[in-house]
Amino acid sequence: MVLKKILSCVIIVALFLFQFECAFAYEIQDSSHESTINGMINQIYMTKETFEELVGEADEIEAEVITSNNDLYWWPVGSVETTEVNGKLFATGTPETVSVSSDFGTRTDPATGTQKVHRGTDIAGGRNGETNIIAAKSGTVVYPESLEGNDIGDGIYSAGYGNYVIIQHSDGNYTLYGHLAANSILVKAGDHVEQGQVIGKMGSSGYSTGTHLHFEIRIGENSNSAAVKTVGTYIFPDNPRPMSTSTSGSGGSGTKSDLINFIDVMEGGEATKTANNTYVIECIGDGAHTVGNGVTFEYNQDKFQKYGIDTSQYGCGDELPVDVIDQIRAEIIEDTRESVESYLASNGISLKDYQVDALTSLKYQRGNLNGFAENYKKYGETQGLWDNWFSWVGTSDRFPGTYTRREVEWELFTTGVYNPHY
Repeated sequence: MVLKKILSCVIIVALFLFQFECAFAYEIQDSSHESTINGMINQIYMTKETFEELVGEADEIEAEVITSNNDLYWWPVGSVETTEVNGKLFATGTPETVSVSSDFGTRTDPATGTQKVHRGTDIAGGRNGETNIIAAKSGTVVYPESLEGNDIGDGIYSAGYGNYVIIQHSDGNYTLYGHLAANSILVKAGDHVEQGQVIGKMGSSGYSTGTHLHFEIRIGENSNSAAVKTVGTYIFPDNPRPMSTSTSGSGGSGTKSDLINFIDVMEGGEATKTANNTYVIECIGDGAHTVGNGVTFEYNQDKFQKYGIDTSQYGCGDELPVDVIDQIRAEIIEDTRESVESYLASNGISLKDYQVDALTSLKYQRGNLNGFAENYKKYGETQGLWDNWFSWVGTSDRFPGTYTRREVEWELFTTGVYNPHY
C-alpha cells in the first residue's frame, strides 16, 4: 500500500514539475500568470512533503502488509455438504470437525525425531480422500500446472508436500495446501478460484505420517521462507468464516464491522430476527424480494446459489438463516467496496479508507459513482465537491433529526467518523 502511494506521489511530483516548466516558460512571455505559477509551486512543495513522509514509513512496510493483509482468510477445511455454482464446487458451510495437530514453529520432526522449523500449520482429523479442502481466499492458482497425472510421481506430486496446490491472492500473498489425496485436485494454474471453492481432498501424500492438511500463508512471495504463523493471526478455528476483521490501512481506522453497521443503518436499521434465528423474506414491489438488511434476490442470485439457496423456491413470508444472509450481505458489501477501489484506481484517485467506505455506502444504495472522479479532481475534499456532486446524487430520505443519507456519508467522507445518526 505504501509503495503504491509512494509511486503515485512520484508521478504527481513529475507531473507538477512538467506543468511548472511549461508554466514558467509561458510566464516569461506573460507576467500576469504569476499567481497561477506560485500556486503550482505551493502544490509541488505540499506533494514533496507527502512524498517524504511516505518514504519515511518505508521501513514499516513489512509490518503494515502483515497487519492490513490478514483480512478474510477462511479456515481451509470445508463443510461436508457441497453446492455447485457455474461449474464450481463450494463447501462453505460449517467446517468438518478437525484439529490443529502441529502449529507453525520449531518442533520434533515426527519422522526423524530431530528438531526442525515447521513452516506451516498441520490440520488433522479428516477423512482421507473425502474431507473437502477449500480456497482460504479468492485468487489465481499458480500450481499445479495441469491436472494430468493427478497422483504421486506425475507432476503434481513432490516428495515433501505430496499432491499440493498454491494460490496467489490480490494482496500479494500466497496460500499452499499440501498432502492432498491422490486424484483429488480440481484446479490448475491459471484458474480463478473463489473463497470457499473446493480445490481438493485431505490426504496423506508426500512426506506425511497420517491424513492431514499442511497449510501455509506466504507473505509477499511464493517461497517457503516467506511463510508465517497462521492460526490466531490469519485463520481462526473458532471463527472459520470471518467477515469483520480490520480493513484499516494507512488511511483510516474503520473496520469491516464499522462499514457493515454503517450501511445497515443507512438501509433502515438492523433487520428483525425471528425466534428461529432467521430473517423473513419481504416483498418490495414489482415482484422483487428482500431479506435481512437490504439483500435482494434479484441482484444476488449467484451468491444465494453459492450457499445452496435456489431463490425461485422462496417467496414472501418464507424464512432464511440469519448467519447465511449476514454472510451474503457482507460479501455484497465487500464486492461493492472492491468495485469502488477499482473505479478510483482507474481514475488515478487515492483516498483514505474511511472515504472509500463513504463512497461504498453511497454506491451500495445508488448503484454507481457517475461523475465523482471528475468532480473530485476539480474540487478535491472541499465544499465544492459537496455542492456539485454529493448533494446532487441519490436519495433525499432523512434520518432521525435533520440529516439526509448523503449528508451522513459526506460527514464520514470528510471526518472519518462512523456516525450514521441512528
